[in-house]
Amino acid sequence: MPYPKPTWVAPRWWAPPPKNAAISRPALVAAWIERAAPPKPPRKEFRDEMTGWSGVLGGTKPWVALAYTKLAAFLAQVNTIVDEPEAWLAVSRLYADHVDGLARFSAQYVAVAHKQRPRGLPNKLGDKVKCYALTVPPAVRAAMVSTPGPGHTGGVVDTERSTRTFTSDPEAHYETYHRVAMTHYVSTLRSKITVFQDDPEIARAFAEQITALADFDTRSPLLWSAADERRVNDRLSTQVEADAKLRTDPSLSAAYLRARRTMLRWTSQGRPLHNATILYTELRSARLDEQRAERARAKHETSVSTDQLASFAGVARPAREFLRVEDTDILSRATTFLVHYPAFLPGTQVDCWEKTVALALLGGAPRAATTGELRAAVKQAWQERTATDRAMSATPNTAAKLVEALLFLAVSQSTQISDLGENHDGATDRIARRQIDADATLHRHGLAIDDLEGRS
Repeated sequence: MPYPKPTWVAPRWWAPPPKNAAISRPALVAAWIERAAPPKPPRKEFRDEMTGWSGVLGGTKPWVALAYTKLAAFLAQVNTIVDEPEAWLAVSRLYADHVDGLARFSAQYVAVAHKQRPRGLPNKLGDKVKCYALTVPPAVRAAMVSTPGPGHTGGVVDTERSTRTFTSDPEAHYETYHRVAMTHYVSTLRSKITVFQDDPEIARAFAEQITALADFDTRSPLLWSAADERRVNDRLSTQVEADAKLRTDPSLSAAYLRARRTMLRWTSQGRPLHNATILYTELRSARLDEQRAERARAKHETSVSTDQLASFAGVARPAREFLRVEDTDILSRATTFLVHYPAFLPGTQVDCWEKTVALALLGGAPRAATTGELRAAVKQAWQERTATDRAMSATPNTAAKLVEALLFLAVSQSTQISDLGENHDGATDRIARRQIDADATLHRHGLAIDDLEGRS
């Protein structure tokens, strides 16, 4: 049975005259959720999935630009305020036809996963455990977007026809993606259990629930201990220290995390760990993945200048007049965003060292006016780290790239088109190119790129 179809989509439904028709994607999504017909997912889940699906369709599916205009596809994937009522109406029609139904489908799995949470935990852990369930819809969405694979997953939004077919009967696909959802959830519980190794009661509650979900568990039932983690970390550190060439490889950070996960899995299976040479195998895999990602970005990337933005709308003027706001205002908003952004060390709720450096740079200490100065500042800070400063990166070069990506993310999420100033016709073009690089860096470190609204 299909979800309820919006019947209220009309020109300027989000801002009837005489209100200003200028709006951004986050504001449009918020207004949409208010008007959407019940039953509907909770506000946060619905918002995150509306935003996620909007970005997927607008940014990766060429048929969207053909069916709804290029400008609508562009606005569906960015968070800028634009005064283009016709384009926002086209985005609204995209939402009515596809995004609303897709978001309702993937968002439902938060409640499904939360019902399978570990029991008997202290009340203070309630919010943290709820966050584990919130990671499930993006995993379901990723499976739906992926190429068709085993178990009839993937290929859902490859064409407009396949998307309509899916949303016309979502219940027919519930069981398929229920398995995806629960497999991801049990994997999340496994990755978090080591955080509570010092509390036997909590660890036991996690272990019992993982056992109860054994039908969805793709890993060995054995778990690794804190001692296993220390042994794996020691082996990897020894390997990295022994190879100067390895320490400067730009793919080391991604390979290090992969090798660590592999070695921890081996320990859970009782396999001996004599060394960490698996790091070289994972390094080759990381490079291949980066090459594939680069080819995919090159295939889909479209640099968009303000002139192109105007041409998409069929007008001979910029989409809006550009005005300058105070830099300190932008930095204040960016700092607030980054403070709440979850750049955690793997398996913890602890901010990584790179995030603390990015926050310090936003605060002006040390001052870095250029990219070169920023990277030099990060490398200097790397040399001054203490034993308690735990970084995601394995080298100062990769740390500098991650800090730069975090800064770009924070500022871009806090900046509107009106902040760019006059005579910046190439600004959106440069931003589009940098966005691709920043997204790739954050993705390699397992950090969120989409679903960011509401975090600040």
